[in-house]
Amino acid sequence: VDEGADKAGNWCMRWTAPKGATGLYAEVSLFCVDPKTYLLKTGVIHDKKGLLEEISFEILERNLTVSDAAFTPEGAGF
Repeated sequence: VDEGADKAGNWCMRWTAPKGATGLYAEVSLFCVDPKTYLLKTGVIHDKKGLLEEISFEILERNLTVSDAAFTPEGAGF
């Protein structure tokens, strides 16, 4: 279901599991995307017990070039 724009102007969509569905990770998920880049900005996911997880991305850029070293433990700062 389209929820429309949130306060930040992102476009939001809600998915609700059908009644009687079993074995699902989430019961209700709300995802909002940046209307210019179409990249995910926020996500709120609920299971039967309530809030399961919440994510948000603040700085988004498309088509970034990242060195292979960034995908090593050292390059990731571990």
